[in-house]
Amino acid sequence: MSEQTNQGWEGITPHLLKAQMAVTAVKKASRNDFGGYKYASAEDMITASREVLHSNGLIVTRNGWRLLNEEGATPSVEAVYVLAHKDGHSVVCATQYPVCIGKGRPEDKALNASLTTGLSYFLRDL
Repeated sequence: MSEQTNQGWEGITPHLLKAQMAVTAVKKASRNDFGGYKYASAEDMITASREVLHSNGLIVTRNGWRLLNEEGATPSVEAVYVLAHKDGHSVVCATQYPVCIGKGRPEDKALNASLTTGLSYFLRDL
């Protein structure tokens, strides 16, 4: 789920369009041995996204996050990002991603993995 403010989009949109037009496929350089498939890692996606965003005067920063833990639901984390252009225009976007706690993945590791994966998907969706 993603929520976005409308203020600033008119100043961001032309630069984001240029960035999107410059995007190429991110190489699937990592492999999931258990599932037997290749994938683009979060680090690969973040690196590729930053390159194209920066070349168009755009940056993305995380402005904060909060843990959402409703009774009976899978915990999730809501991260708030700011997409800004060097000319001063900016928009605030919030996304949510599940926090999957399990064997071998304690709460703190699961939270950090969700923040990283959520950022990767946010950048992909931009």
